[in-house]
Amino acid sequence: SYDFYDLVNTKMIPFFCEKMKQHEDTIDPASPRDYLDYLILDAQENDEIGYIAIAWTLVVLYGAGSDTLATTLRWLCLNLTAFPIIQGYDPIGIVSISN
Repeated sequence: SYDFYDLVNTKMIPFFCEKMKQHEDTIDPASPRDYLDYLILDAQENDEIGYIAIAWTLVVLYGAGSDTLATTLRWLCLNLTAFPIIQGYDPIGIVSISN
């Protein structure tokens, strides 16, 4: 089993660095596609921002997003268990009501 830092340093950081290289090769400064493009453009203009710092930013965002998604799914399961009547609701009807 991996230690968290081993996982991050041997798998995640290299993965994100590869993605950053792909983005950098195809970036259009006039029309950034996503948050990663903005980070790369800022790093190109500011020598104090390194690519490892950007990679760590992506690791943290990935972790935060995973935690948020996991918490949301836990609450969904809890509510579906506590209120079984909502399991039979029409999902399209729910979406149309919430819009």
